Amino acid sequence: MNRARRIAAFVGLVWVISSISSVAITAGDILSLHDVVPVAVDWNHDGSLDLLVSTREGYVYALLTRDGLEKADFTAAHPLVYEGAGATKTITHSWEWITPRFDAADWNGDGLLDLLIADSSRTIIYYRRQRNVDGNLVLASPTTLRFSDGTPLGYPICWERSQALAIRVVDWNMDGKNDLALGESECYYLKNHGTSTTPRFIRPADWTSSNWCMESGVFEEYELFGLSGAYAVPNVVDWDNDGRLDVVCGLAWKSRMSNVPVGFIIYRRNEGTNHSPAFPDESIDPRITALLRSDPHRDFIRQGEYSVPYASDVNDDGWADLLLGGDGPLRLYMRNARKELELVWELSEIHY
Repeated sequence: MNRARRIAAFVGLVWVISSISSVAITAGDILSLHDVVPVAVDWNHDGSLDLLVSTREGYVYALLTRDGLEKADFTAAHPLVYEGAGATKTITHSWEWITPRFDAADWNGDGLLDLLIADSSRTIIYYRRQRNVDGNLVLASPTTLRFSDGTPLGYPICWERSQALAIRVVDWNMDGKNDLALGESECYYLKNHGTSTTPRFIRPADWTSSNWCMESGVFEEYELFGLSGAYAVPNVVDWDNDGRLDVVCGLAWKSRMSNVPVGFIIYRRNEGTNHSPAFPDESIDPRITALLRSDPHRDFIRQGEYSVPYASDVNDDGWADLLLGGDGPLRLYMRNARKELELVWELSEIHY
């Protein structure tokens, strides 16, 4: 069977593979995987890579696996909940116009994966992972991350309301502490001035001032590089295995020929170091910019009007692969023998 055309449907705890379309199942709940935000982590800490996805309705689902994501062999699917005030509640962060962006990382250095979600107010909401009295992993009640001066961490007021804040937790400068990469119409970097257990971020000057905008110059201090697009979703990853962290960024890109955006994925190679990254200044144009392509036809990878990539080494071969969400079905691209991306599977929905 051609790997690039496999479509899967999840029936109970069994995957049915078809080379044409998803198998139509009427029983059970259906989770649409169109327009989702993917994150690949070992969520239940069993040594196997799982999949978290947020939906347009604002929910976050955990899709657990036995042997990782390469074969999409999921064993369970359930929405994430948190425990607070003596009750269990489903996590919900709905936006009016787009799927909420999020990340999962060990935020407080206790060895457990926590959940961070960009709320519709464009602040970052933090769900701490812990073990309850029965020893089970649970998420605690949400709190809002804040700058060191107490103001909410996440957005300047002058950002356009139609933009969506994207977040990625990454140790950019390799000092063992969680930093933040933020995406909106551009990509930004915030350094952790605290510790690995108590992150601390200093609010940039005029960050929340209503008269502060990109032209102020403050933006440029924290801007990784300029983009001509919207809905930027940065992934900080060593894409070419040269030991330096690069940026693989999804966005809604508009060409000079059309006002309709296209969900390309941009690869920006770090020409500096991890402590002092440097990105060449180049126009965002498919003809001259490093847009990701896929084998065998070397077509540009794109996803409707906007793309939401997540870079992760799915098969532990030392090279980052690519999960692709956004305006279309969920897709997995993996590196082939030439280390180029090749479509492995595509999912429109699962039945569970």
